[in-house]
Amino acid sequence: ANMDAAETAMGLAVQTAEQMSGGTLRSVYVSLGGGQPSSATVEVKVSTGGAPIGAPALRRVAQHCRAALAELEGTPLH
Repeated sequence: ANMDAAETAMGLAVQTAEQMSGGTLRSVYVSLGGGQPSSATVEVKVSTGGAPIGAPALRRVAQHCRAALAELEGTPLH
């Protein structure tokens, strides 16, 4: 049902564009998103041992985050 509504909406958009331009579209680019995206917040604490926060500490944080997300069966986007 959602695909039918999307098809109808795209058809109307094409018709409107053609009417407004007085021309005929020869091609159209369409981008569709799908799935059921979800998000999760992961809290990670890493000791720097008193050292300034640098690349090694950030790598450890990223490793811990990836491990926590793996338990949630997630894929980190950023």
